[in-house]
Parts: sequence; structure tokens; C-alpha cells
Amino acid sequence: DRLARRLGVREGVLIHQVQPNSAAARAGFKPSSQDERTGAVTFGDVIVGIGDESVATQSDLLDVLSNREPGDEVKVTLAHNGQRRTVKATLQALSPE
Repeated sequence: DRLARRLGVREGVLIHQVQPNSAAARAGFKPSSQDERTGAVTFGDVIVGIGDESVATQSDLLDVLSNREPGDEVKVTLAHNGQRRTVKATLQALSPE
């Protein structure tokens, strides 16, 4: 996404928000945050892969997810501060907002 690229994230999809009690929260995804006092931004996790497929852009992420259904368990590769880790997550349907 454009904001992530402007902030220096070169590959993957930067996680901006994680809804409480969501599948992402249960899997341990870390969202980006901004210090209200100083305005400093702390980057969250970056999704760089799902299963055996690489995720370089938001379009890649949507393509990978279009082949899966809510309830599917997937392995998500996350990058954060130069480190990579893989977590299991159960996909859930988007909640209407």
C-alpha cells in the first residue's frame, strides 16, 4: 500500500489495525501505532507470506485470500524489526462496519 511504501516498508502489507477479539488478535498480529503526545509512529507487523505464497503488495494479499474461505487455518509469515516469524491464524469473515 502507498502509505507503507512512503514509510519505508518495501515488501509486504503493513498491519495498521487489529480488532480486539479478532482472528488476527488471537494469532498475535501487532498493529502499527502512533504516540499521541509525540506523533511518533511505531510500525506493526508486515504480512510477507501466507502458506507457501509470497505477499509483496495488498493486491497479492487479496489474491491469496480469494482462494480461501472463512474458517480455513493458514500459516502467516510476518516481518517485524528485521525478524520473521510464522503464526497460525484462522480466517474469519469481514465484519460489517
